[in-house]
Amino acid sequence: MASRKSRPLVMIVWLDAAHDTFGWGKGLEAEQVFEVPLVQSVGWLIARNKQGIKIAQSLTSDNIAQTLVVPARMIQKVINLPNPLGQAHDKENLQ
Repeated sequence: MASRKSRPLVMIVWLDAAHDTFGWGKGLEAEQVFEVPLVQSVGWLIARNKQGIKIAQSLTSDNIAQTLVVPARMIQKVINLPNPLGQAHDKENLQ
């Protein structure tokens, strides 16, 4: 993967699984109606392969935090976003 200074910022649009009944439902007929949630997640691209994509919400010079892995079959679209700090993600760009 690219170095920290050139990691792309991306949005993943993906279909998620959901628990829509907690405890007893509203009856069998009412439970026939459901929706699959369409989610939009934004983060720094950490890795991508045939199994899916991994993004991080936060990163430092040597570590990452709050990662999300989305399986490839759930992904609808990956959008490259403009980096608000330019290409480098370092202290000089925060001033």
